[in-house]
Order: sequence, then C-alpha cells, then structure tokens
Amino acid sequence: MATSQSPQPNWSSISIRSPATSYSGGHPAPARRRRWTTRALRALGFLLLILAAAGFTYEQLSRWRDRTSPLRVGHSVDIGGRSLNISCLGEGSPAVILENGSYEWILAQTGISKVTNVCWYDRAGEGRSDPPPAPRTSQSIANDLHELLKRAQIPPPYVLVGHSIGGEYVRIYTARFPRRSLVWCSLIRAIRTNKSLRPY
Repeated sequence: MATSQSPQPNWSSISIRSPATSYSGGHPAPARRRRWTTRALRALGFLLLILAAAGFTYEQLSRWRDRTSPLRVGHSVDIGGRSLNISCLGEGSPAVILENGSYEWILAQTGISKVTNVCWYDRAGEGRSDPPPAPRTSQSIANDLHELLKRAQIPPPYVLVGHSIGGEYVRIYTARFPRRSLVWCSLIRAIRTNKSLRPY
C-alpha cells in the first residue's frame, strides 16, 4: 500500500518583509518617517535663517538709506564726542518729546507744533545719529536723551511720549532724572522689558 506524503512548502515563493521597512496596511516605516522629519526640521531651520538674514539686511539698508538720503530732517547736536540728530517744530512750553525716533512721527509732530514745541530724535546708531561707543542699553539711551535735550537748549518741563519700546526708555528717564522736569508721561502701546536693562 502506497503511503501518502504531505506536500513540501515552496520556500522560494515566500517573501519575508523586514519590519524596519514595512508595516501592514501600507503605513510608512519608522525609519522613513524619521528621515522625513529630519528633512522637514532642516528645511524649517534654513527658512528661519533666511528670514533672519533678510531682516538684518533690511535694517542695515534702511539705516544706510537714512544716512545717505539728500533729504535731511532735523540737525545734529554734539553730546560729547558724538552727535545725535534731533528735529523740533513749534514754540512754547512744555516741550513735547516723542520717544520712538524715525520719520514716522512727522505727521504727529506737525499737528502738535501748532500748540507747543515738539521734538523727536534718532537714537545712537539710527538714522543720522552717530553710533554709540558701546552696546546700547535702556539706561544709556535715557542718558543720551537727557544730554541731548540739555545741549540742544530745550528747557524743562517736558511732556514725554513713549511709543512701543520707547515706553521703556521713558520709564527709565523718569526714574533717573528729577520728576520736577516732567509735566506728563504718556505711554502708547509701551513694551516693558526686564529690569536688567539688557542691551538693545
């Protein structure tokens, strides 16, 4: 009597998938997912680097344009070996000091000048003002403003108007110099920085 034999499996027709390269259900393998994550993080870092470089370049070009523009607003005042640019309009007292700098104050300055003397200035290293001898801090900016007002012969009392980061400099100014010279301190959307007065 013939004995029946069980069929032998054809091992050559069976493919074994590596768990490192495939999942059931068609999902990407962990290794592939990690590669895509790494590429995405690198692309994001590169994009942030480009944006930072573009912002720095724009700021430097703006400063160069302000310094080389034939249209000059204001005049230079020596504050001890370097000069700051200041622009004043109108007459009267108390003088209004716009603490923010740049030409964005021109429209507001024109209106206020109908009532009293109003001034804005370029901080050290900005616009047509000379660069500072050391990295700027809130204290050094307040000191520069105090010296500028004194040498420009703009007598107190003052109405100080601080906008954005300028609000911090107004706060430092009022803390460092006699309050009797201030009539009113206005802070418009002011930013309060750390009391360590980190460099700006």
